[in-house]
Amino acid sequence: MRTIALVPIKALTAATSRLAAALDPAARAALTLRALGNVLAALDRPGIDSRVVVTPDEAVLRAAEAAGATGLLQAGGGRTRVWHRGAPGPWRRARRRC
Repeated sequence: MRTIALVPIKALTAATSRLAAALDPAARAALTLRALGNVLAALDRPGIDSRVVVTPDEAVLRAAEAAGATGLLQAGGGRTRVWHRGAPGPWRRARRRC
């Protein structure tokens, strides 16, 4: 069995919106990309076969691919639709139990 880590990331314009009062959009985007780098580095370990970043943002895709992860462009509809539309059977069964 393969282990794939899925990392959903909002568009940089919407990410870390709770910090809007404290950080300008460029600082929030930089923070999001730094956090993504940290998460991908933490997932680069034995037992994780693949790291996939799901996002509607081209800049996030480039950052993910630069870190050695696979980028998956989110076409719209939010994260939940991506999970259900592309998820394998075991995920669907597990999702119903949650």
